Amino acid sequence: MHEQDNALPAEPPSPSKQCSRCGATKLISAFYSNPSTVCKDCHNKASRFTGACRRAAIARLVSTHIAEYRALLAAERERRQHGQHTMPGGGSDVA
Repeated sequence: MHEQDNALPAEPPSPSKQCSRCGATKLISAFYSNPSTVCKDCHNKASRFTGACRRAAIARLVSTHIAEYRALLAAERERRQHGQHTMPGGGSDVA
C-alpha cells in the first residue's frame, strides 16, 4: 500500500520585509506605503520623540525670552482682532 500524504499544501508566505531600525521582520502592512524601510512602530516612536523635543525647545525659548514672547503674542492677538489674518513679510510674488 502507498502512504497517503494528508498534509495540506503550504500557503505562500506573506510578503514581509525587515525594519532598518529595530531589525524585526514584519509584514508589509506594518510599513507605511511610501518606500519606507522603517516599520510603523519605529516611525511613530521617532515622531513622538521629535515632537517632545520640539515642545521642550519651544518651552525653553519662551521661558528664556518671556518678555519678547508676550509682546509678540499681544501683537498677534491685536492683529487678529482687527481682521488681519495674513502673515507679514510676503507679497503676491512670494513663492
